[in-house]
Amino acid sequence: MDPQSSTTLWAHLSSSPDYDTIRNGGLIFAVVAFVIGLLIILSQRFHCGGRKKRR
Repeated sequence: MDPQSSTTLWAHLSSSPDYDTIRNGGLIFAVVAFVIGLLIILSQRFHCGGRKKRR
């Protein structure tokens, strides 16, 4: 690698978000998706058990 390409590569990497930011964003997204999934599952479970048809 010549020095010119390594400085170009470093400039490209420094302009992008760092690894920790991407990792934290992914973890936050995973937690939010997990909680929403649990709420959907639990709401359907209570919703189905709570409504009984009378004859």
